[in-house]
Amino acid sequence: MRLKQTNKRRTFTAMFMFLLSMALLSAHAFAARNPQIAFTTTRHGHGEIYVMDADGGNQKRLTRNKVKDWGPTWSPDGRKIAFVTGRTPLKIQIYVMDSDGSNQERLTDGWHDNWPSWSPDGQKIAYWSLVIADKTPGIYVMDSDGSNRTKLKDNPVTTLSWSPDSQRIAFVSKLKEGTEIYAMNADGTNVVRLTHDLAFKGLPSWSPDGQNIAFSGKIGGNMEIFVVSPDGERLKKLTENGALDYYPSWSPDGQLIAFVSDRNAGFRDQIHVMTADGEYLEQLSDLHLENDVDPDWLNPGLLPVFPNAKQVTIWGRLKRLVSGLS
Repeated sequence: MRLKQTNKRRTFTAMFMFLLSMALLSAHAFAARNPQIAFTTTRHGHGEIYVMDADGGNQKRLTRNKVKDWGPTWSPDGRKIAFVTGRTPLKIQIYVMDSDGSNQERLTDGWHDNWPSWSPDGQKIAYWSLVIADKTPGIYVMDSDGSNRTKLKDNPVTTLSWSPDSQRIAFVSKLKEGTEIYAMNADGTNVVRLTHDLAFKGLPSWSPDGQNIAFSGKIGGNMEIFVVSPDGERLKKLTENGALDYYPSWSPDGQLIAFVSDRNAGFRDQIHVMTADGEYLEQLSDLHLENDVDPDWLNPGLLPVFPNAKQVTIWGRLKRLVSGLS
């Protein structure tokens, strides 16, 4: 009896090691791609979506239209990019495409749908919309295939960003004197105001560790990059110069922030990267006669596990197999 149990365990162990090696090879092949940044460029006379490696090299064009495409945002697994387009006459809508630019499909059919933000668990896309019948612009959320659209909050200002656990959404809202950064639960409840200086702000980006929200703000004069804690207690300025600095996007490891600046381009916006403390800075995109904006950073990583994802990851299946052998 003991011999049969031992042989069974050896069989399962061999099977487990085979599945583990195949999973690692598959994950490694997917993660072997260089970390990439999707962005919008006007080098063709209107907005088009490009991707480039995180060092600024290997730039590839994904969209080819006679109208403007902009605002790319990666799906957490790196296989899809949601973006905004004006290709439907008199409308602005959200589309999704494969990461190589193929299979472009429309997700929304509203009059003005903008600023998509993919939840880190890959299940939802939050966005800003102006629905004519409703007459009030607001923050909406939908499933990643465009179904089950739900309004979360009336809001006259646009940009938003999910917390890394998919439980909260940072957004911008307008007051009489200016705009401020807020955060709320993913269902629209528990709204908390994070900034209070009544200056213009926008484009929040939640850090991968959940400890900071980067944003661009015209606090004290120039448009600079700031970070604020999710409780609003800590506010820090990261850039300090006479140029326009805006649209921060965190690297997946939280060590770097990509952003847009015209500091080296003579009033032409280009993508730069700096350390998370703002100490070291480098220009990434080309110094040409047009603008590169809207950076969104991706690195799929090795064996990703999204905390609230409905899909079961390879690693989760292997862990269950191990527990079944014990």
